[in-house]
Amino acid sequence: MRNSNLLLLAVLITLFPVMLFVFMGNTAFAACPSADLTGDCFVDFEDFALMANQWLTTDPCVPDDMVYIPDGEFDMGDHHGDGDSDELPVHAVLLERSL
Repeated sequence: MRNSNLLLLAVLITLFPVMLFVFMGNTAFAACPSADLTGDCFVDFEDFALMANQWLTTDPCVPDDMVYIPDGEFDMGDHHGDGDSDELPVHAVLLERSL
């Protein structure tokens, strides 16, 4: 009986690191979703409210390939004389909302 207990103890001691690796070391922790704006790793109404607040501001985050056009009047057309014929004549445009 004593030998079987020692054998069981030896097996457990040998397998413990393996079991520890399988159950703990092989655990993958996923990154928070990209839509999580609050940093709590959940996408919820707080994230939606934050996104809506940023989206509806008058000073939006503009991507690199776009420009912010404020509301008001501006002259549209070829000011330098090097554009196409459809860019003439230069004319006033009124934007009631910013783009």
